[in-house]
Order: sequence, then structure tokens, then C-alpha cells
Amino acid sequence: MADDKKSKGQWLGREIYHPSHTTDLEMRSAQNQFGRGMDQQSAEEYAHKSYLRDHALNMAAYALMHAKALPAIGNHADAEKYYNKYVEYIGKANEHAVEGAPKIDPMGPVHPEVQAHMGKHTQKYYSYQPHPEFDEEAPEKGEPSPEPKKD
Repeated sequence: MADDKKSKGQWLGREIYHPSHTTDLEMRSAQNQFGRGMDQQSAEEYAHKSYLRDHALNMAAYALMHAKALPAIGNHADAEKYYNKYVEYIGKANEHAVEGAPKIDPMGPVHPEVQAHMGKHTQKYYSYQPHPEFDEEAPEKGEPSPEPKKD
């Protein structure tokens, strides 16, 4: 994530996507340290890796949901862009897999961890709109693409 231009904060010297995510990371770290008996450094590292994996899976779910929906309205070009993003985010999730987490095959059935994130995204996009939290070319939040023209 060091090359990610959208990094907006730090937690214990590690890059995070938004400063408001520090509370979540502190909770994850405390659960690892006191609930799992990890030493503090290992608990923090594990918390950060699981945070990055969760965000990658969330973005994969966002992309997959749109990759499946856009062909229904005939927008195959943008569906392909979303599918490519899905594959990219699954790769990122696999990079940040914590010990014992399964590697996800983007060509196989949709992994339950991705499915769990799919219900979080309800915006209606009819053309390619990268997720605003992660992609440089994304529009500002709250700017969905216009609905398709009706003949």
C-alpha cells in the first residue's frame, strides 16, 4: 500500500485508508493481543494485515456486483472494467492474507468472504465508476453516474 496514492492516514507507522479507521484497528489489535494471546507487535501486524484484506475484499465485492449488473443493461465494456478490478482486488486480498486465511481464486465460485461484503453496496451505477475510497480516477462521493438514456 506504500505506492497507493489514496492513503489518507497512518496507524502506528502503517498506512491506512482513512484516519477514522484507527478505532477499528485498535479493536482488532486488542482482540488479537488479549483474546488470542499474541504479543503486542504480532497483534498489531495481524490487525493491519486483516484490515487491508477486509478492504480489498470489500472492493472486490463492489466490483463484482457491478460486473454482474452492467451486462443486463447492455454495458459490457464497463462490466469488463469492473471484472478486471475484481480480479485486481482479489489479488490484493491474497497479498494481505493473514496466516491460515485461504487464498481466493478469482476465476472460481464467489468466495463467502466476498459475498458477505456484497450487501454493503447499494448505489446504482450504469457505467464504470471506481470506488471513491480507493481509486484515483473516482468521482467525489455521492456522484453516481447518470442513468442510461431511454429511447
